[in-house]
Amino acid sequence: MTIAIVVSVNDPETVHNALRLAAYSQSVGDNVSLFLLSAGVEIESISNTEFDVLQKARAFHHEGGEILACGTCLERRGIGKSDLYQIATIADLRNLIDRSERVVTF
Repeated sequence: MTIAIVVSVNDPETVHNALRLAAYSQSVGDNVSLFLLSAGVEIESISNTEFDVLQKARAFHHEGGEILACGTCLERRGIGKSDLYQIATIADLRNLIDRSERVVTF
């Protein structure tokens, strides 16, 4: 199955759960893409002792998971490029939705 997961929040537990779903889905053979939107682009600065969001995101990415981040959202927050994600556009989000069998939002 092809799954798009859209993360638009920066709450540590919520983002951690989105990443858990992404990693699990990928481990059972699904093709998973994560799109960071709005506050979700702050993923690298989410700091919480209980939920290691950055480690989870790096592990997902390392295992071949695609992570896209809204360029406009990054720019509004003064966040630059990263090895963790590709900078994307709303058109990229639309294309991701179109090619996915399921879209899940957090």
